[in-house]
Amino acid sequence: MTHPTHRDFDLEFQLQDALDTGRSVWVIGDVHGYFDTASNLIEKINLKDGDFAVSLGDLIDRGPDSDRTIRLFRDENRLVFLLGNHEFMMLRALEKNKNKSWNSWLKFGGVETLQSFGVERGRHERLADEWVEYLKTIPTEIVLDKFRLVHAGFDPEKDLEEQRDHERLWSRGIFHSEIPIDEHRQVIVGHTPVQQIDEMNNHGPWMSELKLRDGRSAIVGIDTGICLDEGNLPRLTAMNLQDGKIIVEERSV
Repeated sequence: MTHPTHRDFDLEFQLQDALDTGRSVWVIGDVHGYFDTASNLIEKINLKDGDFAVSLGDLIDRGPDSDRTIRLFRDENRLVFLLGNHEFMMLRALEKNKNKSWNSWLKFGGVETLQSFGVERGRHERLADEWVEYLKTIPTEIVLDKFRLVHAGFDPEKDLEEQRDHERLWSRGIFHSEIPIDEHRQVIVGHTPVQQIDEMNNHGPWMSELKLRDGRSAIVGIDTGICLDEGNLPRLTAMNLQDGKIIVEERSV
C-alpha cells in the first residue's frame, strides 16, 4: 500500500541545526522537470558547506527533464525534497499498477516523465524498482522552530493534528484561512502558482496579509508557475529561511 512518510525527524534536526549555526536553508518552489532552470537557480544560490536547499515537491511531470531533476535532488546531499502530489501519483501508479492510478498520473504529466526516463507503461519494472521504496521515505511535511514546510497546505477547518497527507499534498484552502494555521510558524507552500492566487503578482512569492504575532506573513506561496505559458512569466523561486532573501530564475527555453 502507498503510505508516504509524514515527517523525517533526522532531516528536521539537520535543517534546524543549519539555521541555528548561521547556515542557509533555501526553499524552492515546484520545478516540474525543468532541470536547466533548477540548475541555474541552484548555481545562483551558491550553497556553501552546511547549507541546504529544500524543494517543496513536484520535481517531476510536465517539464522535459523529470529524470535528471529528481535524480539531482536524490543524489546531492545538500538538496532535499518533500513529496508533492505528482511524486505521490507516480508512486501510486508504479506500486499499484492499476488503470485508475496510471490514468490519473498520465493525465497530469506522467507521460513526459516516462519519456524522460526512457520507459513505457508495461515496461516500467526498472523504474518501480528504483523509485517506489525510495519515494515512500520522502516526508510530506517539515516542521522547524519558526517554519512549517509543506507541498500544498492544510485544511483551515481542521486542527493541525487532524491533517492528513491528502491535505498536505492536494489542498488549496490554506489561502482562505482567516487565522494562522500555526501561531508560531510561517507556513511555506508550493502546489498553487502565485499567478492563480493573485493575478497582479508578477515578481516573487505570494505573502499573505494574515500575520503571525512576530509580524511575519502567516503563509507564503512559492510556486511561481514554472509550467505556465510565457504570458504568465513562468519562473522558479527560492527563499532563504535564514534572512528572507529571494532569488528568481526565469524559465529556460
